[in-house]
Amino acid sequence: GSIGFGGSSYACHTPAGSLTGTFTVEAWVNPATSSGALGIAGSRTPTDFGFSLKYQAGQFRGQIGNGTSWITTAANTSSSNYTILNAWYHVVYV
Repeated sequence: GSIGFGGSSYACHTPAGSLTGTFTVEAWVNPATSSGALGIAGSRTPTDFGFSLKYQAGQFRGQIGNGTSWITTAANTSSSNYTILNAWYHVVYV
């Protein structure tokens, strides 16, 4: 399935435990600021060891867990050259 957003602060919530197996997260993002961590997608509930995708310090960063522990907290883009603000980026995590 897919979820569409209108371009500002929207959120989609799925029931706890509903993301299992392999999945793909895809988004078009247009960061207007490079300060702080800007969340794009995540499943860090009910524990902190789920999945999150964010934009931080000019880099797209991913954290992947199995529900009990982190598998990796460094599934990041290979460079931090995504610092052009107000530009569209197509981000896909598989």
